[in-house]
Amino acid sequence: MHHVAFAIICLLWGSNFILMKKATVSFGPISVAAWRVALGAIVVAIIMAIQREKWPVRRRHLPHLCLVAVCSYIFPFTAQPYVIAASGSSAFVGMMVSLVPLSTILVSIPMLRIHPSPRQIVGVIGGLLCFVIVFREGATVQGLTWVHLLLSAGVPVGYAIVNTYIKKYLHDLPAVPLTFMSLLLASIGLVPLSLLAETVQVNDGLTIAILALLQVGIIGTGIATILFYKLIHDHGPLFAGMVTYIIPIVAMLLGMADREAMSWLQVAALCGIFLMVALVQKSSPRPVITHAGVNDGA
Repeated sequence: MHHVAFAIICLLWGSNFILMKKATVSFGPISVAAWRVALGAIVVAIIMAIQREKWPVRRRHLPHLCLVAVCSYIFPFTAQPYVIAASGSSAFVGMMVSLVPLSTILVSIPMLRIHPSPRQIVGVIGGLLCFVIVFREGATVQGLTWVHLLLSAGVPVGYAIVNTYIKKYLHDLPAVPLTFMSLLLASIGLVPLSLLAETVQVNDGLTIAILALLQVGIIGTGIATILFYKLIHDHGPLFAGMVTYIIPIVAMLLGMADREAMSWLQVAALCGIFLMVALVQKSSPRPVITHAGVNDGA
């Protein structure tokens, strides 16, 4: 049964990128991010109400939760649809998930004073070289500007900061309340901004855009996050963290099915990143895993 849950999570988080592409036909990137986190927060709140567990969040947690909300939700959930809308490539943005483990290793060095092993250093350097190839091809094939490339690179870095920051400052908070508060704080920041800064474009794609936004918020963010944490609880972080390998593949295949431009050199570089991540994970006694904010993700 856990393999079914694993496959569902990979499919949901991997499809978030193509859904964001469909949503941006009628909604601006801030609106996509705003309603995604708001709908996700509602789903997680319902699950918490059903569980009726003791509320663990204290006032001292709030400053840390604000940083998590910004780095793990507000920035990436806005940057991703912005780059997707500008480039028309959901596959390229989905490929960035593969860089989260390598970014986490780099961020952990100054924040946690963790010194990587020689094998990890080789893996990180090799992964970054593959990353350069993906970016170079992105500028050529997808027509991305340096602004788009910087935003795309900032997403896995933001997730890496959150991964490390939670381990250092919020390790005493259970995952579900932590996610709910992060989504809630992100909603408080994004929903008013989206109402002020953006308007809904009434066009032929509006119905599909609304359905895509509902799916990415309710299912792809709320339900998928709960499934992911249950997978961690029942089968451990190593098994659950393997979604990092599958999400970019799902995003890439869906993008190609939608006739997005993709070069074979990018595919080869993505495989190289996977190999470098495997090298890093193999040499680590506590493998680096993705925080649930990656979709995405996702």
